Amino acid sequence: MAKLKSKTSQIILSKLLATGKVSIPRNTSHSWDKIHRQIFGEPMTGGRKFKDVFYYLKKAGLIAGEPKGDCLYIGLTSRGEIEAEKCKITMMTISQPEKWDGKWRLVMFDIPESKRTMREALRRKLKDLGFASFQKSAWIYPYPCQAEINILGDSFGLDSDNLILLETAAFLEDKPLRDFFKL
Repeated sequence: MAKLKSKTSQIILSKLLATGKVSIPRNTSHSWDKIHRQIFGEPMTGGRKFKDVFYYLKKAGLIAGEPKGDCLYIGLTSRGEIEAEKCKITMMTISQPEKWDGKWRLVMFDIPESKRTMREALRRKLKDLGFASFQKSAWIYPYPCQAEINILGDSFGLDSDNLILLETAAFLEDKPLRDFFKL
């Protein structure tokens, strides 16, 4: 299947993954606006693009509508759930508190050469998230990131033997890291 390039597609799939389904009354006007409000929490602008994305997702077999009584329920298909999980990783960010707590987070992983593609994908994602390379399989970050590392571990199929997150307040010669992260 083609990679989802549209940010709107990724958001729709991620929201449907989180909420389950959206529902709208069947014989009503402004149904697209109601769907948009359920997903984005605001009135619809650029309606044609939004509709086109839904039609694309339906044609690609990622979402399906199910009529029940007076409502239409729109949810993910099994293929849509897989794609939504990928979107969750693609869209992942780590929030940064206003003040650094003085602790360093060191992520270490052990992925064999036979899974080089996975190893490189994990490195790319850590870099995208703002981690600094400490060694090839060790990356460092100054802010809490346990939940995000757990999600990455689950997504890449890594257990606690292959992906470790250490937190430390003591770190000798951390001035270059403080400079890198502008702390």
